Amino acid sequence: DDNSWEKIQGGPDWQEFFIKRSLKDYHIRTKIPGQFQGENIAITITAIENLQMNGIYITDESIIDGFEKTIISGRMEIVGFEPLILLDGAHNIAGMISLKTTLEEDFVYEKLILIFGILKDKNIQTILDIILPIVDTIVTTKSQSNRAFNPSTLKEMIGKKEVIVKDKISDAIEHATKIAKKNDLICITGSLYTVGESRNYFT
Repeated sequence: DDNSWEKIQGGPDWQEFFIKRSLKDYHIRTKIPGQFQGENIAITITAIENLQMNGIYITDESIIDGFEKTIISGRMEIVGFEPLILLDGAHNIAGMISLKTTLEEDFVYEKLILIFGILKDKNIQTILDIILPIVDTIVTTKSQSNRAFNPSTLKEMIGKKEVIVKDKISDAIEHATKIAKKNDLICITGSLYTVGESRNYFT
């Protein structure tokens, strides 16, 4: 429950949590943004404690070191600074709600530029309705998947926001980085395919 963890401090690319569990309490540092990581860490430590009580030897140092080194590719992954560039594979309603909450609570920025490419079998309008209220500019694009939704149609669905259409993800990234100022945030999301291709661009 919410009493099992508390965020102590953090920056754009790190967080520290106080985790209260059955056997002991922990101070855990992670590189992964999002306050919900506190719950993820508490659940993981609960599993570790159950292993420990069943004879599996896992040191406190291993637990702390493991969380500090963990990176989840394409999930709340920061790939650039000034402007801050965030990859997150939110591709459904729950994922987009979590992303919006994290952008509102854990990041400080002037403008939010969204690079958005989604698959056509998703609940697209509802997902857009979740994230659009906090977006300043949106660049619609598509992955190379044959399931990718048309970015021009996305523009029609978005309405009054400033929308730029780029058929290639690389072109979308280049445009976003060109218009962004150093205190802005570029978030690339909507599909794991979109995020995967974007990650290849940066690596």
